[in-house]
Amino acid sequence: MSESDASDVARVLDCLPSLRRALGTEVPTSPKGDAISATQFYAVRALQHRDRTAGELARAISVRLPTLTQIVDALVDRGWIERRDDPSDRRKVWLGLTEPGREAARYAGAAAEERLETVLSQITPAQRRALVKGLEALRGAIQTQRRQDSPRPEPARADGRGR
Repeated sequence: MSESDASDVARVLDCLPSLRRALGTEVPTSPKGDAISATQFYAVRALQHRDRTAGELARAISVRLPTLTQIVDALVDRGWIERRDDPSDRRKVWLGLTEPGREAARYAGAAAEERLETVLSQITPAQRRALVKGLEALRGAIQTQRRQDSPRPEPARADGRGR
């Protein structure tokens, strides 16, 4: 690694705590002050787009299946996610948002976007576009690295509860 590359790596590492602080550890889900963890937010956000199997959801939010099981169990307990058997493959269980889960996800999404918009409004439009482009490139590099590091996906249990 060149000196310039090492400097870039150090600078990225130095930025991460501020980014985590800006995003927060919890995301509000209602005006009453209810909140979910950032990781739970990423799960409901991923399920807003489409139902997913446990393995798909774990990959979408970059967690291992045992961790996903805890996340999903907590959201099932809140009545926000439901597990459904796959009629064509008994080994698969699909995860999807319930209507209360969709409502909470919409509120949480708006709250998270507002929080981040407050931060992004402090930089120029050109810096903002560069940041988004750079973060998308970083996400792509991380996904490529993960595929190279684990060529075989972790098998899910038939009940969608991890290993």
